[in-house]
Amino acid sequence: TFIGSEDRIPVRMRVLKAIPQTGSSEIPAGTIFRTKNDQLYASCSDGILAITQLQPEGKKVMSHHEFLRGYSHLVPEI
Repeated sequence: TFIGSEDRIPVRMRVLKAIPQTGSSEIPAGTIFRTKNDQLYASCSDGILAITQLQPEGKKVMSHHEFLRGYSHLVPEI
């Protein structure tokens, strides 16, 4: 998965752990986003995943909180 905006170089990351969330979303599938309480989500065609552990390319495995401390500028807040 790549994450980033049009004006920045995208960062490649691997999602290692995620928890399926109930309900549906109006957000297009494939969108990675964060909430005001610093939760990281991926919108999918059949729901939403709460990302709990990931690994940016060339970096160590980290929690979503650690990721957002360094990369929050790449993830839109919804």
